[in-house]
Amino acid sequence: MTRRIAIILNPVAGRERANRHREKLERLLEETANRLSLPNSAYWSIAETSEPGEAERLAKGAASYGFEVVAAAGGDGTLSEVLNGVVGTSAKLGVIPLGTGNDFARCIGIGKDVTLAIETLFLGESRLIDIGRATFAQDGNFDLASNISETLFSGDEPQQPNPFEINEPKRVRFFDGERESGKDASEPEPEIEEVRSPRVSRKIITPLEPLLPIESSEYKHPATNRFFLNISGCGIDAEVAERVNVGYRFLSGTSAYLAALMQSLFRYRASNLTLTLDGEERQERAMFCCIANATSYGGGMRVTPDALIDDGLFDICLLKEAGRLEFLRAFPKVYAGKHKTHPKVEILQARHVIIESEPPLPVLIDGDVIGMTPVEFEIVPSAIEFLFPSSY
Repeated sequence: MTRRIAIILNPVAGRERANRHREKLERLLEETANRLSLPNSAYWSIAETSEPGEAERLAKGAASYGFEVVAAAGGDGTLSEVLNGVVGTSAKLGVIPLGTGNDFARCIGIGKDVTLAIETLFLGESRLIDIGRATFAQDGNFDLASNISETLFSGDEPQQPNPFEINEPKRVRFFDGERESGKDASEPEPEIEEVRSPRVSRKIITPLEPLLPIESSEYKHPATNRFFLNISGCGIDAEVAERVNVGYRFLSGTSAYLAALMQSLFRYRASNLTLTLDGEERQERAMFCCIANATSYGGGMRVTPDALIDDGLFDICLLKEAGRLEFLRAFPKVYAGKHKTHPKVEILQARHVIIESEPPLPVLIDGDVIGMTPVEFEIVPSAIEFLFPSSY
């Protein structure tokens, strides 16, 4: 059976690591497919993003153009954008880890292994997993009238230009490297195109400076509703993530997160949160509140180590108000998931969560600051097919 794969590459992911490894990625695709002996059973196309939010549009176009698999080549933020492009379609989702943290790839057993990721695109097993939906309030009200299943599967979204039908210079790439542009094809040539977009640096959209004191911090998306795979939350983790995204050019992964944490910790204060978990309201003064579908974020911080991506539940990690020294002493335990026993940490579960705060706080979704509280989270069970390594 032929597997058609669209790869959405974010060239600035992982401190532009993805940009530097473009040729290596293409070579690995050919070498891996040849090594796996997949004649006439797989081909692919690569499209590069040129601005924040474009991965979603490219992914939506790829799914509508008939690609069975749409993969994100980048980090957790790129993967989240691609998710939002394919949710509600029949396309399966995959990942090639080229980002800073690559936490969801770690969650499903791929980690930073690009070769394993490519093997998974060709031969991996698809499994239904849960996703989260975040809804940001407008004029103090949530968009609660929309039913999740209708939002996912109604097909009423406005049509966008299909990026795989753009009249630009294109080339067809077959896995075996022997048939270029349909040469000597024994079967009709599939209309698979590679779209090369301009390579530009991260584009800034909406200023966040009045509410979050970070140099040059800005929103990445103006969206009201977002789906997410990994972890969302608000508090010091959102501030740290935004620092990582806009600075620390020569650091990545855990080192970048630790540097940003040290800078944030010495002026961050706990916030007053109102949490509503499956209809039950509680008041907390907390450093952060994480709403997790998966286990880790921030380059390996196992903040919800027992979370499952197919149980129909969020795992919620609440860190209550703590002093700086107390926080620093306990922090290293999070990488082993052993922070759960700390008296200031509480792990909860729920299907539906509302977070309100005074003042409003920035909200982190899959590694990027997307909006502000108040925000509503809902779990969407078995919402997307994801490709897992066969050995997972």
